[in-house]
Amino acid sequence: MNILIATGIFEPEHGGPATISKFLARELTSMGHNVLILTYSDQSACESDNILNFKVKRIKRIRGFIGKVLTYLNFFLNLIFIINKYDIVYTLDWFASGIPVLISSKITGKKYFVRVGGDYIWEKYIQEGNIPMSINAFNEQRLYKKYKLLYRLISKVLRNSKKVIFNSKIQSEIFAQHYHLNKNSIEVVYNPINNYSNGRWSGNKSSEIIFAGRIVSVKNIINFIKAFEKAGVNGLVLSIIGDGPDMDKILNIISENNLGDRVKVFKGMTDNELKTKILQCKYIVLPSWTDVSPNQFYEAISMGVPMLITKENFLKEHNSIPFMMDPASIDDMASKIALIENSDNFEKLCNYYGAPLNNDKDEFINRHLNILGIK
Repeated sequence: MNILIATGIFEPEHGGPATISKFLARELTSMGHNVLILTYSDQSACESDNILNFKVKRIKRIRGFIGKVLTYLNFFLNLIFIINKYDIVYTLDWFASGIPVLISSKITGKKYFVRVGGDYIWEKYIQEGNIPMSINAFNEQRLYKKYKLLYRLISKVLRNSKKVIFNSKIQSEIFAQHYHLNKNSIEVVYNPINNYSNGRWSGNKSSEIIFAGRIVSVKNIINFIKAFEKAGVNGLVLSIIGDGPDMDKILNIISENNLGDRVKVFKGMTDNELKTKILQCKYIVLPSWTDVSPNQFYEAISMGVPMLITKENFLKEHNSIPFMMDPASIDDMASKIALIENSDNFEKLCNYYGAPLNNDKDEFINRHLNILGIK
């Protein structure tokens, strides 16, 4: 079958949709299907695309407000002319690629599926400098009503899809309530654990901890830097890997607090380079205001890499995870950094992330085959 996967990001950018789209496209292609990934990108082409077993079409982002509109238009025009060539259309983004998919569907009659992994309006609310809070608190207070047009557009993307696929049961319940979704249209497919074949974690003697991902406000990086400084652990170095709209703020706080020797920033890194670096670090951190079902958690377990994660997550393993951080408290994050410097506590963290976890990648694929109707 011909399968089109639309996504807001793809490698070398880091994030759940980039990871999931690559995994899904690779597996489906190996089964004999013809897969195209249509994605936004900072570049119109990437050398790494040449070694993939599927096709990637990149829509280069144009900066500025008008540029953003032109980028969306370009994505839509590329989509509308090819959408009817594909048997299955699956968007892993419900705004940047979801709205062009919705409009194309209305024009051509082509049905589509959508996967939800975050909360676009909540992310926009925090990125605009409003008081940060968890996804739960944001929806309970119905703050999405401040964004009436966005709310209506996203509601249409979700309600007009054949199925809405979540990676968390909790989030599916939140959205069913606040976006008035038909429960028969909802599916939950948990993120898979890939067996990482290039080695296991060996950083128990390292002094480096890593944040890797988009540099955006919902990731709570600025507060984590403050917590890292407050923890005052001698010799510990924080590496921030990624790029995004908050990068200048990150660089400023590092400069203003004379943290250049203890906080390092890496803007560009391939997926393989990142994996190699992570395998050699002490542990990775994810201090987000909320991370619904972070793929990084499962990647960490697949490599045996310890992780210090936000307590605001909807992972089904939530109750078993040790030493989670409160993203709303710099003091709590600092205390957790200091706490796992204790050898017994660090060993407990290592043992948790070093143990096998049953999130079968075959189940992830089989569930998609069944839901999407891929034969």
